[in-house]
Amino acid sequence: MEELYLLFQLLNGSMHPALLPLAHRALAGLAAAVSRAAGAFLLSYFRTIRKIVEDQARS
Repeated sequence: MEELYLLFQLLNGSMHPALLPLAHRALAGLAAAVSRAAGAFLLSYFRTIRKIVEDQARS
């Protein structure tokens, strides 16, 4: 939870300079989580679309 607080402080502009490296780490973690979620979404989307097309071709 500290990471979210530090990220808020970074975006708000009222952070102590000593905490800046931790805020950058929180930002990197957020970017990694969002990119992995987007990748998982795209993989599942294309897999589902492929199955839908195959099922319609059988009918």
